[in-house]
Amino acid sequence: MESQTGEDAASLRAEIARLRAELAGKDGELARVREVFDGAVEGVIRADAEGRITYANPRMEALAGVGPGELVGRTGVELIMPSDVAAIAQGFARVAAGERTLFDARIRRPDGRELWLLSSVSPLLESGHLVGTLTVCLDVTERRKIDERLIESEASNRALAGRLDLLNQASHSFAEAVTDYPRLLSTVAKRASEILGDTCWIRLVSADGERLDDVALYDPDPVTESYLRKLNEATVQRTDEGLTGLVIRTGKAQLVPQVDLAALRETLKPEYREALDRVKVASYAIAPLRARGETIGTIFMARHEAGRPYDERDLELLVDLADRAALAIENGRLYADLEQRVTRRTSQLEAAVQRIDTTNRELEAFSYSVSHDLRAPLRAIDGFSRIVMEDHGALIPEEGKGLLRRVIAATRRMEQLIDDLLELARLGRGELVREPVDVTDLARGIAAELSALDPDRSVVWTIAVGLTANADAHLLDVVLENLLANAWKFTAGRSPAHIEVGVTERDGRLAYFVRDDGAGFDMAYIDKLFGAFQRLHSPAEFAGNGIGLATVKRIVERHGGTVWAEGTVGAGATFYFSLALSPEAPVTALRS
Repeated sequence: MESQTGEDAASLRAEIARLRAELAGKDGELARVREVFDGAVEGVIRADAEGRITYANPRMEALAGVGPGELVGRTGVELIMPSDVAAIAQGFARVAAGERTLFDARIRRPDGRELWLLSSVSPLLESGHLVGTLTVCLDVTERRKIDERLIESEASNRALAGRLDLLNQASHSFAEAVTDYPRLLSTVAKRASEILGDTCWIRLVSADGERLDDVALYDPDPVTESYLRKLNEATVQRTDEGLTGLVIRTGKAQLVPQVDLAALRETLKPEYREALDRVKVASYAIAPLRARGETIGTIFMARHEAGRPYDERDLELLVDLADRAALAIENGRLYADLEQRVTRRTSQLEAAVQRIDTTNRELEAFSYSVSHDLRAPLRAIDGFSRIVMEDHGALIPEEGKGLLRRVIAATRRMEQLIDDLLELARLGRGELVREPVDVTDLARGIAAELSALDPDRSVVWTIAVGLTANADAHLLDVVLENLLANAWKFTAGRSPAHIEVGVTERDGRLAYFVRDDGAGFDMAYIDKLFGAFQRLHSPAEFAGNGIGLATVKRIVERHGGTVWAEGTVGAGATFYFSLALSPEAPVTALRS
């Protein structure tokens, strides 16, 4: 019977180990998703429903000019220049209504630098309610510098004032369309045609760098545009051919004010000669699309009417327009790619969370099985053993009675182990509710309860006044109860014994401690100290199941803190724990 009980306990431990390993694997999946965001080239911010930042990746911290973790707890509005806050309030209202939005805003870094960020804010919804936001930020300061250069040019050359205004409008059009890549390309082509006329032809360098892919075309004449589209589908433009190839290789714009149709006809491929006959080209210009120091394509402009040739001012305007368009196109590419990755990773994260929920439900079912099914045979063992002792004790030799007493004691220990296991599992679930907690008051109450258990013991209690924390009150009570009960237990051989509760500072953080002058422990075994069922003293010396410090460790880590200990054999021990600050209600200062 005792052997069967041991096998049940071993099976129980094995199943718990398997479930813990599976849960650790799910935590690993969540960590890998976080690594993807940590390695992103764009700034990424996760905020709660009140707008407080709960996560910022390294790129976002670099853009904001702050160190690791310094953005957490702040609101996104705190980063934005006050003069820009009102302009984006309407965008945030749309986000609160469940709509994704896009806006430009300036931030000021601690070093005084100002950056323009193009930010895409997506609502995070649960059951139709807003629970947070995910913001992706691109540094568009260079684009804004281009704007500033154009404004300066406008001031110095009034003749371009109208065109510069159109350019600014085009830039806003590009920014508004950046999250819809196909629409962005069409917008660029149409706005370029409206500003410079007539045909605008946008090509981007292919992934292998050997050809130019036609991505957008616009002409105010629908018949001409339809014809050119069909021509595009039937031809291939290589990056090493013609004037366009020269623009790709050198990165310099090219202007042909007056086209010699006969000479041009001789330089064209046969498939383009028919197009030249049908679509007259009187003047044309080609500008490189340059983004982040690289030529990603070209923008080709052609006028069909003689007597209106492009000039150097038109070329300058085209180059500025191409710079704006290139940056918008590159941002659109990045955004489209990032959106795909975010969608994919979000799907993976949701699947991981679902698997974790399934595991938690399995743990709940397992706990129920342990609580109800495993206790039944234990109660039977205990009950039948007592019946044998009571009804047949006279027939059993003293040695047999001793064995029965051992069986009864073993069943009690097994029930206690089950209780401890269920309590340890319970501590890993449920919501953590932080609130201001009077640590001094908790410690005094526990000390009074322990003293009442054995009023003959001589124990000197030293509990610092004014100890407070921001924590789950019930769980913090469990931590202190375990630590103080241990101190009480391991000072049993001292008279008087000394037990102290206080606070110190460790690495810039508050660390609470419980110190005693009892049995202590060998620091060589510190790694075993906080493990479940790990004991540094035999049950004959001190009672217990070795679950208390494992419980303390789990609760402290759920609060985002750490626990550690120092001890000397025969000279006592000190147990320390810290609790991570909650941005909603930080730990209060000590009272004098």
